[in-house]
Amino acid sequence: MPKAIYIVLITFLPWCLSGVVWHMQDNLPLFPDDENDAVSCLADPSLFADTLCFVSGWSPGFREFGIREGLIYAGTRSFSLSFMTQYHRLMANHVLSAAFPVLKEEHLRAGLEVHYGISAIPGLETLHGGSCSGSVRLVPHPQWQVLLRSRYALSFPREPAAGIFESETLAGISYAPLPFIRLSGCLSKRAALPWKGVLQMSYLPGKALTLTAGYDVWDNDLALRIRIRVRRWEVEENLRLHPVLGISHVLFIAYAY
Repeated sequence: MPKAIYIVLITFLPWCLSGVVWHMQDNLPLFPDDENDAVSCLADPSLFADTLCFVSGWSPGFREFGIREGLIYAGTRSFSLSFMTQYHRLMANHVLSAAFPVLKEEHLRAGLEVHYGISAIPGLETLHGGSCSGSVRLVPHPQWQVLLRSRYALSFPREPAAGIFESETLAGISYAPLPFIRLSGCLSKRAALPWKGVLQMSYLPGKALTLTAGYDVWDNDLALRIRIRVRRWEVEENLRLHPVLGISHVLFIAYAY
């Protein structure tokens, strides 16, 4: 990429977005397949696996942009700690997060998550800041789930953190008409991006396999999630086809005791 384009992007990109967008976070499942679905715990601070678990993740995003993302996670039934990192040609971003449950009832769960992030443009600027996320999950019936989540709702200090965390509000619902079929949908809004609506259908023939197909109503992109569990190991691959940006994928590997 010519040097002039880099200068233009560095100058105007902070004015286009209020914070860093993580491709990996957009591909996390919102509704768990079972009580020990560790990858779903990454997406929602109200979810905690019943046992100690570890997750690692990696994504090249859309290759043409040269973005690389990585993640490590460790969680128990009462606490979790995660670290995300993102590199590309212009800057590097890192976020350390700690989550804990606030309410754990049979039909109602709630949790909070605290984040500390660093965003650096080599030789130009480095931002430090913190933020908080929260979520409430309603389970009125085993077939139904309702999720209300606010990611990066509060930032501190306000001005430096604004360049790291992009706030997002999300509402989702899931219904399982059959034990092996789950239908779900969500509506979300980022501070500096348009509304986003996603519809999904999951096929769960057994604990060893889950297949999920998704469709973004606004962007017209398609997604496919394949989850395979072998004893205590879990491998999850998320493929996404965008009509303009092309194909991207995210890979997660989890281990639960």
